[in-house]
Amino acid sequence: MLNLTQVKAEELKNVSGLQDVFPFSYKYLCNPEYLQEKYEWYYITDDQFNDPEERETWLALICVTEDKYIYGDNLHLSVIEVASPIRGMCVGTRVINKLMEIALDNNYTTLTLHIKDPALTSFYERFGFREVQNLGGMVFHQLDL
Repeated sequence: MLNLTQVKAEELKNVSGLQDVFPFSYKYLCNPEYLQEKYEWYYITDDQFNDPEERETWLALICVTEDKYIYGDNLHLSVIEVASPIRGMCVGTRVINKLMEIALDNNYTTLTLHIKDPALTSFYERFGFREVQNLGGMVFHQLDL
């Protein structure tokens, strides 16, 4: 079972080795905009990956924000990143499924995200995300729940 734990962006930015395991997220954490309170950062763990003698193993980092002005009750997935050593092990699929479950449980009507890496388009389309806007290479996708 995946567990989400909220963490303050400033604390997260100072975690030793973060930029090696989560380089994409680290770039966002160096941008003052993503340190604002409207952005909520979470790390994701799974008990089966944790060694009880050590610190929790972070499988992924996510950053979300609510967007009620343009898209109704929308949860925007600003950053989703699986830890680099475990990419390709279906963790991303489990994370997206968990986020869909959380969104539904909290009465969101849509999930949105920007796809900057075209190689990830087919991954998100498998869940039903569809392109709704292209802003010069930053492709905006939406999933109706």
